Amino acid sequence: MRWLWIVVLLLGSVPARASDIRNILFLNSYHSGYTWSDTIMDGARQTLLAARKDVYIQMEFMDTKRFADARHLEELYQYYRSKFAGITFDVILASDNAAYDFVQRYGDELFPGTPVVFCGVNDVAPREVLHRERTTGVLEEFDMEANVRLMREFFPN
Repeated sequence: MRWLWIVVLLLGSVPARASDIRNILFLNSYHSGYTWSDTIMDGARQTLLAARKDVYIQMEFMDTKRFADARHLEELYQYYRSKFAGITFDVILASDNAAYDFVQRYGDELFPGTPVVFCGVNDVAPREVLHRERTTGVLEEFDMEANVRLMREFFPN
C-alpha cells in the first residue's frame, strides 16, 4: 500500500477549492465482489479516510474480467464522458491494468491534467508510463525463481 501514501502526499499539495473537499476517482478494473480488487479498494478507502477527512471517493467498476472487448471500453468512455462532464478530480487511482490502460488511452480527454496513481499494473516497463510528470504508481514484477525459493524456505517438505 506504499502507493497510497503517494496519493495522501499528492492531495496535501492540491490547491483547495471552495468546498475544500478532495475529489478522487477510483477506477477499478473489475467488478464488485472480486476479492482481489475489493481488498485493494478497501485498503485505499481506509488509508485515505484515515489520513484525511476531506475526501470524496467516487468508485467506478469497469467489469473487464467479464467484458474486456474494445466495444465495452468505448461504451465506458462514452458513459464516463457524459457522467463526469464538468467534474474535476484531484487525482485518479487506477487499480490494475485495464484501469491503467483506460486512463492512458482516454485520460487526456476525460480528465485533462489530472494526476494518476496506479497499482497492480504488470507487463509495463517504467519507460512506457505516459505523462510521467503527473503519473506514478507501482509496477508489479513477477519473479518465479524467487517465489519458488521462498516457498521452499517456508514449506521445505
